[in-house]
Amino acid sequence: MPDQPALVPAGLGTRVGARITDGMVFAWLSFFVLIEVDARLLGGDPLGRRPHLVDARATRTVVIVGLLSMAYEVMPVLFRGATLGKAMLGLRVVDQETGQRPGPLAVLVRWLMIYGVAAIPLVGWVLTLMVLFPVLVLKSGRGIHDRMAGTRVVKRAMGP
Repeated sequence: MPDQPALVPAGLGTRVGARITDGMVFAWLSFFVLIEVDARLLGGDPLGRRPHLVDARATRTVVIVGLLSMAYEVMPVLFRGATLGKAMLGLRVVDQETGQRPGPLAVLVRWLMIYGVAAIPLVGWVLTLMVLFPVLVLKSGRGIHDRMAGTRVVKRAMGP
C-alpha cells in the first residue's frame, strides 16, 4: 500500500524489553486479582498460609491466572494492536498481509501458541521455547506463534 509507511520488524532487544515489562505488570496484576477475587470473594488462600494439596482451590487459581493472562494479552492486541509493554516500547502486532491490527482469531491463535502450549504438564516449557526460538534466529523475527497466526511484531510508525 503506497500511503502506508514501511513496516520495520521489531528488534530482539526491544521485544525482550516489552516482554519483561509485560511480565512485571502481569505479575502485579495477577497478585492483586488473586488476593481480591480468591481471598475476599471466594474465601480462598492465594498466599498459601493454609497448607493444602492440589485441590479445587489450586485449580481455581490456575483458571483465574489463565483467564487474566488471556485478557491481558489478547484484548489490548485485538483493540489497540499492542500490550502495555509493546506500546511503551513503540511496538505493535500487525497482520502479516495487511499491516493492520490482526483479527480476533489471529490474536487468539497467537496467544494459544505461547500460553496454551505452556500449560501442557511437564513439557509445556520446552514447547514454548520451541515456539519462540525462531524469534532469535530468523531475520524476520517471527516465531511459530506469529507464523501460525499470520502476524508479526513491528516498530510503531512515528508521526502525525
